[in-house]
Amino acid sequence: FGRIRRHLSAWLQDMPLWKTACSAASQSPARAAFFVALLPFSPIVLVLAAANQGIRRCRGITSGETTTCAKIFGKRIDRIVADLCTWDWLVVGFWCYVLGVVVILGKATPVFLNTFLAWLSDVMADWNFGVIVGMTWAIGMLLFMLPPVPGPPIY
Repeated sequence: FGRIRRHLSAWLQDMPLWKTACSAASQSPARAAFFVALLPFSPIVLVLAAANQGIRRCRGITSGETTTCAKIFGKRIDRIVADLCTWDWLVVGFWCYVLGVVVILGKATPVFLNTFLAWLSDVMADWNFGVIVGMTWAIGMLLFMLPPVPGPPIY
């Protein structure tokens, strides 16, 4: 199976889609999304890696780790930390904040939308019917164009 795996790996790395995906994953917004999504799991991973490295050390099967990180967590975590050190953390941090704002807007928009529509209904109560129809159409079209606005409250 090793020969098949090597052949399929080489074939996959030659595909344009794979090259595009690797290029997209190396951009700061994608790195920020991965970081935000995987950060809650990092304590569990670090504890398990430290336990695994401790067991390897007790069995005497460690293979000459040179860095402090590799001595505590192992070579795999050491490679990940080395890769993380090459990131531009100022830009990644900015995109983490942008992602957080987008999530908060996505959660808060329906609440404020219902309040806005209730207020708008109260304001338009004494208007002419034609103006109400026109304003309802215009505001509905505007709200449909906004990405964080869900459709059902507009109906």
